[in-house]
Amino acid sequence: MSLLDAGNALFEGIGAVVIWLNVAALWRDQVVRGVNPWVTVFWTAWGAWNAAVYYPSLEQPMSWAAGACLALGSLAWLCLFIWLRIAEDMERMLGDRSRFEE
Repeated sequence: MSLLDAGNALFEGIGAVVIWLNVAALWRDQVVRGVNPWVTVFWTAWGAWNAAVYYPSLEQPMSWAAGACLALGSLAWLCLFIWLRIAEDMERMLGDRSRFEE
């Protein structure tokens, strides 16, 4: 374990907590508005690259673990986003708006 690994893992770990909070909020709200998913696609791909290639090559296990949690959270958010958009499109096509009424 190096100090650089620990410092980077701290940032990655904070990012993981924040993205998982976003996943929880999206699950709770079940509505997506004003979000560009390509931002999350990019960060998910970067996180996967870091976890699969970059951190192992640097022998940084703490950064790898925190980065993998971050990448998985980003992937979970992206999958939930896609699922909700498909559900919303299906409801719109079928004329069922009850999910959007409070």
